[in-house]
Amino acid sequence: MEFYCSLSHYEAGAKMNLPEMQTVFFLDIAVIVILIVLAYLSKRLGEALKTPPFYKLFYVGAGAIAMAMLIHTVSMNAITPITPHISKTVLMGIRFLSGFLAVVASLQYWRWLFSEFVKH
Repeated sequence: MEFYCSLSHYEAGAKMNLPEMQTVFFLDIAVIVILIVLAYLSKRLGEALKTPPFYKLFYVGAGAIAMAMLIHTVSMNAITPITPHISKTVLMGIRFLSGFLAVVASLQYWRWLFSEFVKH
């Protein structure tokens, strides 16, 4: 389903694929929820194992995704371009950085699971 609309004077007459924008929005929400749940579980595990508070990286990642989602939504729905220099590549880079932080934090707390899988 494609809609033709004028988003800004930079994108006059551009095609806007509405389901794609909705999909990115809902995927961002899902990743934020997952990161918050992992932060909670990792905090509890970290308290038991007495490890440094790496779980805060999950919150930083969730905040970064929320920021990218907000910038993306505002820039797509603005009549005049608020952020004309921020491209989709930069927003995807922020999301990638969030994923990288989540992997680093996950390895700090959940690395022991790999040896458990190898045993069996």
